[in-house]
Amino acid sequence: MAGKYYCIDCGKEIYCHTALYGSKRCRSCATKNAYKTNKRKSRKPSYCMDCGKQLSSCRAKRCSVCAKLKHGRYSKGYQNYCIDCKKEINPNAIKCQECFYKFNRGKNHPFFGKHHTVQIIKIIRKNTKRAMTKEVLKKIKLKLKLFYANPKNHGSNWQGGITSLHDMIRHTKKYRECRLNIFERDNYTCQECGQIGGQLEAHHKKSFSQIYAEFLKEYDQFSPIEDKETLVRLAMKYKPFWEITNGQTLCKDCHKLTDSYLKNKKRV
Repeated sequence: MAGKYYCIDCGKEIYCHTALYGSKRCRSCATKNAYKTNKRKSRKPSYCMDCGKQLSSCRAKRCSVCAKLKHGRYSKGYQNYCIDCKKEINPNAIKCQECFYKFNRGKNHPFFGKHHTVQIIKIIRKNTKRAMTKEVLKKIKLKLKLFYANPKNHGSNWQGGITSLHDMIRHTKKYRECRLNIFERDNYTCQECGQIGGQLEAHHKKSFSQIYAEFLKEYDQFSPIEDKETLVRLAMKYKPFWEITNGQTLCKDCHKLTDSYLKNKKRV
């Protein structure tokens, strides 16, 4: 099989290994020939069945205008009627709005017999609070209480109510309001470096852990593990927790320099 091989078209010399595989042309001539043979043949133009317009795609049978008129969507001359009351409605709809609401009430409603989540109830309360009566709001509040009373509804993160009393007092609404009052009093400026805005924090001159220890000594008849709810109620009325004079606005860097910053880690 040794010897020289030449291209059929241009007459150039071909490598031996390409000729052995059965190629009779060089690479450039082979690509040109392949493009000529594999070139798409001109297809016959297709026309619309109804109006006879020439179509862009060969697979379509009707143009866009004739297809809309046939199916009755978005067409001006087409009129659609409700199934129940037979009023004129939108061409895409099946029923009018009144018949649709009548049909979806009671047992026909998709959520009938299913458990509504708390998020859905909250959305209902926000959107239709004015239209709701007091009796309906009371029923929703009872549903929420029953939902939170069951430990299974708290999700996988719930571990049997192990949140410490220290954290429960810090996460109350009154604590947040007291913190905002301190910022407003100091015009949102750090009292050490004079920074305005940014990451501001409320510093306790007398540390919160000291006030917390005094509070537990005063109400030592209650246990901070079993009687959390009662102690939280008493903490709302305990004045040393909520004194604004004890607070001071500091930026994050200045707050880190204080002695009581994240040192009392042992909490009940």
